[in-house]
Amino acid sequence: MTYSSFIWQIVRPYRRRMAVALALLIVVMGIGLVPPLLLAIVVDDVLGKGRFELLAPLMILGLLIPLLNGVFQAAGEYLVAFLGERMVLDI
Repeated sequence: MTYSSFIWQIVRPYRRRMAVALALLIVVMGIGLVPPLLLAIVVDDVLGKGRFELLAPLMILGLLIPLLNGVFQAAGEYLVAFLGERMVLDI
């Protein structure tokens, strides 16, 4: 048995969970890109064009984004820790 087939034998039962963990990682990275975008909208549209009606929704989004990021990051870290512990237990 080669090393890669041994690893695949351990990882195979957890493929779906690993895919979910990867998806959560991508979501967290995407959410991390939102605050600079919000700041750009505030500078360009609110301050530059005087569209002050956008300020309240953007501020609410600015407060909700870290909360969302924390939830997805915690779920991803929990899943990765769970997978790691289960795979070590299977060895």
